Amino acid sequence: MKIDYGKTLRFWEQRGQGAAADRLNVTMLRDKLPELAHFIHRIELRRLRRCLKLGSGEVLLDLGCGNGRLTLELAGRCGHVVAVDFSPALLEQARDAAARRRIENVTWLNCSAAEYRPDRRFDAIVLGGLLPYMSDEDVPTLLARLHDCLAPGGVLVSRDSVLSDRETQPPPMPADYEVVYRRASEYRRLFEQAGFTSCSSGLLYAFPAPAYLYDRLLPDRVKAAAIPRRILAALLRIQELLDPIQRRLPRLDRMLAGRRAKIIQQLTVCRRSR
Repeated sequence: MKIDYGKTLRFWEQRGQGAAADRLNVTMLRDKLPELAHFIHRIELRRLRRCLKLGSGEVLLDLGCGNGRLTLELAGRCGHVVAVDFSPALLEQARDAAARRRIENVTWLNCSAAEYRPDRRFDAIVLGGLLPYMSDEDVPTLLARLHDCLAPGGVLVSRDSVLSDRETQPPPMPADYEVVYRRASEYRRLFEQAGFTSCSSGLLYAFPAPAYLYDRLLPDRVKAAAIPRRILAALLRIQELLDPIQRRLPRLDRMLAGRRAKIIQQLTVCRRSR
């Protein structure tokens, strides 16, 4: 599938320029359930930290950084971050947030992933939902380029929205939103063809049980009330605490994490051989 990058840029510019009450949710697209966005962000960040194991002198590339949601959290765990995105509006949000938090070890670059040419080696690379917004023809070229700029023994972690194995067709998308929902097996093949080794993947949350019940069972007039939303946030916090136990119990994990949704989130960890 070929992505219209101009249309994609307009979509993210509108998100970046909008008066969103919840900054974190600008790039997570959970407008109806910002509590779910915060929950998924915390789980994703915990697993990223575990995978990356960054050192104080190491350099991280965050390609497709958006408004710095992950960049600013990971900057304190390494020596320097190069953060790249093609949306000026999202980068402005990221720079403003970095200034407020006095984070100074980030270089922000306004450039598309397809056009980005690294001029240095990186100890680790993060792709936080970038690849579904790239055309089929551009993904192999990008991954080969990233393999070449990753230091021997370095780690690349990619979080991607993938089509569930039991689904034959992706859900319908709004006219102004272009995305490619590939399968998990296709991403593994793409990473291996680019030269990455030790490619392993694990699922993140899709639609955890408290959010699913809130969305499906409560009438709209109740959803907007403060108390149900506080209860939802509290239940998601509890599920977050139980996550390490839940993941050891596959049946319970599938039920509570919403693994049977049409679109699920996958975290792929790859290495460049020494």
